[in-house]
Amino acid sequence: MIIFAYNTSPSSRLKVSPSYLLHGIEANQPLDNKLTNEDELFDFTKALKQLQKIRDTIPKIVEKEQFIQKKTI
Repeated sequence: MIIFAYNTSPSSRLKVSPSYLLHGIEANQPLDNKLTNEDELFDFTKALKQLQKIRDTIPKIVEKEQFIQKKTI
């Protein structure tokens, strides 16, 4: 349960969860399915575009954080 919580919690720097970065969709539990509206359809192409955009920005974020770390040391 702790691992699931960690993998589904958004990172403070990346603003997305590790699960989303790996799979392209947010992980959920059976209770989550009962809380969402069934009328909401999953747009796969939109999700892929958003995931690619996030993956493209990660190297920039990492580079920025590494620069800050080098600057403080």
